[in-house]
Amino acid sequence: MITLIGVLMTQPVMAQPSSWEWKDAHRKCASAIEGNETWPSEPVKACAAMHMCANEAVLSNKQQMLLLSAIRRIPNCQDP
Repeated sequence: MITLIGVLMTQPVMAQPSSWEWKDAHRKCASAIEGNETWPSEPVKACAAMHMCANEAVLSNKQQMLLLSAIRRIPNCQDP
């Protein structure tokens, strides 16, 4: 008889994509800055995500400059 645990252990683990609203969203910052991840589509949410990246993500100098440039392209999004 197969137990539920045995069945669950044989199933592939699918990674859930992280949301910009999740607490680990800072992990998406470098990829978004480099263009491999999309920012939220609404300007207000994109601005909030970019500010979170500026405050929480560990970024290189180049990434910081690219992020600042992206922030300045969003209407009404102030520099961090």
